[in-house]
Amino acid sequence: MGDLLTAQLVLHPITVSEAEQLMAGQPDSKARGAPGYPTDGNMTAARHFPDTYADTGNPQPSRTYEIRRHANSQTTGGLGFHGPADENGSVTIGYGLIQSARGKGYASEALRGLLLFAKRTASPA
Repeated sequence: MGDLLTAQLVLHPITVSEAEQLMAGQPDSKARGAPGYPTDGNMTAARHFPDTYADTGNPQPSRTYEIRRHANSQTTGGLGFHGPADENGSVTIGYGLIQSARGKGYASEALRGLLLFAKRTASPA
């Protein structure tokens, strides 16, 4: 699965290898973490992702994404589903941004992009 693109952002689906690198303090060399990244929330998501992947295979779209800005390729946060939709189609999504990226509409834009992607990939009931 490739990156999801929005007007200002790249939503990058992390891989098991990238999650392990992040936990080891060696983020993906292709992306630069903005000062303050990763947050505690990003580290928690990275810790859980390898187990989720092992249990479910590719958990698309219910996976963890890094939020990167187009303008400078810096990673400023992350978002992801807390699991697949329940029997009613309800989901919980967690997200977080570093302090300097807050208040700029990035979280709303990332959430809209992720929800549009999930809607396109949802199987018909």
